[in-house]
Amino acid sequence: MKPSYLCDNHKQWLEQNPEQAPWVCENACETGWRHYRNRDWEAALPHLGCAHDSAAVVLNQPVQGALKAVEWFFYALTGLSHNLQKMKRLDECRLVFDQGILRLKQAAHAHREIQTEIQLQIACLEFEKERLSADPQGAPKQSPVLKRKQADNSASRRQPARALAITAFSRPHFRP
Repeated sequence: MKPSYLCDNHKQWLEQNPEQAPWVCENACETGWRHYRNRDWEAALPHLGCAHDSAAVVLNQPVQGALKAVEWFFYALTGLSHNLQKMKRLDECRLVFDQGILRLKQAAHAHREIQTEIQLQIACLEFEKERLSADPQGAPKQSPVLKRKQADNSASRRQPARALAITAFSRPHFRP
């Protein structure tokens, strides 16, 4: 069973109005991360879940640039997975990782121009999934791949839009 956090009506509405999905995603992400930072896991879950599902709609639509869509998807998935781990819903978290990896692989196939960037994010998710299997407590920790990529990005002074490491402290922006 695939985890889904939007009701069928809202998911259908977003698919019919894909231009609204980025704003729904952004608002849900901000609200969810705010609850997460306040350690209100129950309140964060529906918002981060909505952000994740909305980001998946953005990822499947040509509304935004492909890299922005991938960044938002990764940012929303990071929030959702961390929140699920805090709630000790580890099986659901593994399903979210599996679903995210599959969606990113599809995006890498569809957007060959950013395939390298997507593959790095897939590697981060695979590491997190492995770590989750090895750590029954499910405590969120940053992956060494993510830390290395952050260091590489700051050393090479890449533009923020090309940054790959998405954490709770660095979020993508849809607006220019």
